[in-house]
Amino acid sequence: MSNSPEGTARRIVLLGAAGATGRSALEALRHAGYEVVAHSRRVGTGAALPRADDDGVRWVGGDLVGDGTHLRRVLDGADAVVDMRVALPTSLRTAGAIRQYRAVRDGGVRALVDAALQFRIPRIVHDTITMVYRDGGDAWLDESSPVSAPGPMRANLAGEAHVRRFTEGGGTGVSLRLAQVHGAPADDPMMAMIESVARRGWFALAGRDGSYFSSIALSDVGRAVVAALDAPAGLYNVAEEPRTRGEWRREIARRVGRDDLRTLPGLVAGPLGRSQRVSSARFTGATGWAPQAEPFGA
Repeated sequence: MSNSPEGTARRIVLLGAAGATGRSALEALRHAGYEVVAHSRRVGTGAALPRADDDGVRWVGGDLVGDGTHLRRVLDGADAVVDMRVALPTSLRTAGAIRQYRAVRDGGVRALVDAALQFRIPRIVHDTITMVYRDGGDAWLDESSPVSAPGPMRANLAGEAHVRRFTEGGGTGVSLRLAQVHGAPADDPMMAMIESVARRGWFALAGRDGSYFSSIALSDVGRAVVAALDAPAGLYNVAEEPRTRGEWRREIARRVGRDDLRTLPGLVAGPLGRSQRVSSARFTGATGWAPQAEPFGA
């Protein structure tokens, strides 16, 4: 499969197309010449949708988690499916949010794989998260590094297992472990929250100053999705050069016009305060992809 529009994959079904990472994927896929069936639960709600007037994009709505018939109808005829649903919620404070997160990241991927095997869709590209890695200190973390995913985070490992089952069933399943996505606050709810907290004098990324915080710019996420249409089946990290929390604290302070920000210990953040120096060498070697955004850029 080539990620050129002359390649095998012409019609891409993109799930979660109106979210931050989904929008990035949509832009990159259209720039590469693909026709896209874009799904979002926002369709029909009056919310603005990206590329709404683009003849190469057809928007569809509806429930894909609870309605298997509708899911199969959306997938029918796809050359590949890109699943960008719920990359990382900004809040898991309520039981309802936790249930929804698990439903999409585990049950939703299971249903997608079942339908894709039924229709013999050649390829699935699924996004997951690097936050599942254990604290690695200063060591580089690759795809073989130990993981620990407590609570709702465990659903990401379940989703990866479903994608492996797709490969075992004859398809090509690619799971992209995305580092923490960052973009302009207008496009990225997480960064909007971080800068809002910073204006009140606090740094939202709790943890040791010298601990590593792996990240990826929104613009590079879309390019990674297109590259994944050529990747061999498997699991891949997708991250830019990791920076420490101290470097990020100083950058966020600069953005909001403060000399510095107060920090909280990593214990407060639990697993989100881990030091994770994530390597994308495997994905770069397989596809030639490399991050292009400027340091701390969108």
